[in-house]
Amino acid sequence: MRKLVVAIAAIAALSSCSSNPENMTINGTVDGIENGKGRFIVAKLEENKPVSIDTIEISNGKFTYSEELEEPEFRLFMLEADQRKGVFLYLGDNEDISLKGSIDSLDKAEVTGSESYDLYHELIEKFKGVQSERQQIMQEAQMANMQKDSVKVESLKDSFQQNEEKAKQVVYDFAKENNDAPISAWALNTLVQDFNYDIIEPIYSDLSLDVKKGKQGVVLNERLEKIAKLAIGAVAPDFTLKTTEGIDFKLSDQKGKVVLIDFWASWCKPCRAENANNVKLYAKYGSDRFTIAGISVDRKEDVDKWKQAITVDGIHYPQMLDLDENKISEIYDVRFIPTTVLVDEEGKIIAKNEDARGEKLAEKLAEMFDK
Repeated sequence: MRKLVVAIAAIAALSSCSSNPENMTINGTVDGIENGKGRFIVAKLEENKPVSIDTIEISNGKFTYSEELEEPEFRLFMLEADQRKGVFLYLGDNEDISLKGSIDSLDKAEVTGSESYDLYHELIEKFKGVQSERQQIMQEAQMANMQKDSVKVESLKDSFQQNEEKAKQVVYDFAKENNDAPISAWALNTLVQDFNYDIIEPIYSDLSLDVKKGKQGVVLNERLEKIAKLAIGAVAPDFTLKTTEGIDFKLSDQKGKVVLIDFWASWCKPCRAENANNVKLYAKYGSDRFTIAGISVDRKEDVDKWKQAITVDGIHYPQMLDLDENKISEIYDVRFIPTTVLVDEEGKIIAKNEDARGEKLAEKLAEMFDK
């Protein structure tokens, strides 16, 4: 959910879709540039990384930029002389936009003439209260950790979870209120953790046809289709991977056992902490009734680190590496780690993520086996 707030703070508004490309124009004034001259690097975002697509001249503190767009898109304008200084703008198709800003505070530039940007700004404003509350919780958690106040730390974990729920609710409400805006599809796509199919699918269904046909709408639909196959009660997608011993591990061959599928990596601290819990549970229940399929997303060049982590963490249950030719993590829509999926004796998914880790996992297994 941290990524949610960051991602939404970094995007610009999307207000309409168009099947035919139309020109967008932005006229800007930037105060404080030495001699009134400079250059902007214009970049689009691909997989959350800026990719340069153009450069524009700033003369006498003014610039003009025009682009033909098939649908709204956001752009990053970075000052060539100091790329730490820049501004995100959502460039709606067929919009005549005005920007006024200062070289020392481009991110606070005044933007007018854009319904797209206005909608973006509305979403950001809705998040300010949630983000401020989150910062306060994190500060208190840091202090509690320093003071080794475990009771306070636990209570703040609950507060953080409640804050995450508030952030998600902001997205849900915004998307419902603005079902004709592509930014709604984008915002829903940023819900990396706990992508709740039962909540999001009805919101998606109510989006306008143009939004559904847009880039973010297509991505959202594809993800919903994938998530539907991973719903509680669905048969877990089958896979075969070789273990560290060179033995084929096939999920469907494990019928009759409860299987915890655990996606992790050697560099992931929360994963390593969870390994300790899994080792204890495997020692207690692991036999003909229960097993764990540890699937690492480590890169090929980190295989030695992965194997070392297996040894250091005392892991004796099956361990596999999810290489490019397999990509089991894509089938299971792994957007963060650890990602965990608990599968029952019939091969059906019975719990995921928070409900399949730590104390909740221990309680679930106790219910199933301690009879």
